[in-house]
Amino acid sequence: MLRGKLAAAACMMTALVFSVGCQDPNEATIRALQEKVDSLTNDNQSLRDQIARAMNERDAARAREMDLADQLAAAKRGGGGPGADGWNVVGNVAWTSIAENLLFDSGKATLKSSGGGLVDQVASKIQNEFPDASRIFVVGHTDSDPIRLTKNLWKDNLDLSLNRAATVTRELYGRGIDKKKVLACGQGEHNPKQPNNSKENKQKNRRVDIVVIRGGGSEPAPATPERGSPGGADSGN
Repeated sequence: MLRGKLAAAACMMTALVFSVGCQDPNEATIRALQEKVDSLTNDNQSLRDQIARAMNERDAARAREMDLADQLAAAKRGGGGPGADGWNVVGNVAWTSIAENLLFDSGKATLKSSGGGLVDQVASKIQNEFPDASRIFVVGHTDSDPIRLTKNLWKDNLDLSLNRAATVTRELYGRGIDKKKVLACGQGEHNPKQPNNSKENKQKNRRVDIVVIRGGGSEPAPATPERGSPGGADSGN
């Protein structure tokens, strides 16, 4: 008799548990799917916002690049070539080029001991003659030859040119140039002075350009001039 009552009580408790604590498995699946859809919708909106911001930044960069290109074109039309110190100064634009082999060993981005004096000269020129500089672009360039001896260090020529520009930029920081004004840039082989069709031309293309924008105005992107100081002996990249 007692056993029967216990069995009946157990059945009632089981029925109560299922009636209160359990739910339709289909309903749970639908709820989980809806939560996933909501999460994906939020992620998609975030991606759309990021894409919109990136496109706006791209358009602004293009506008700044065109502005600087116009300034440089006007400067070259009115300029008479570099001065004795290798600097071109026309209007509010000043620029110079330093041959790669004067600053770096082939395929390297560590400043040579002999390159420190050249960076000293650049920093002194900016501080003493261009105190009104609003933007200073340090732009690395290479020739079109693929990296061979140090290919374990760099992904490509663009990578090498960026790291060389960063090295010179840090050296300028250390000489008191305002960090907020200096932008390190690299163009790899994509803005040559001369066609990369001879040893001599390739040597001219391997360089670091310093472009100074004086006064206020816009904040242009780092297009660089084609004229500058001659380089030294051939060294590759």
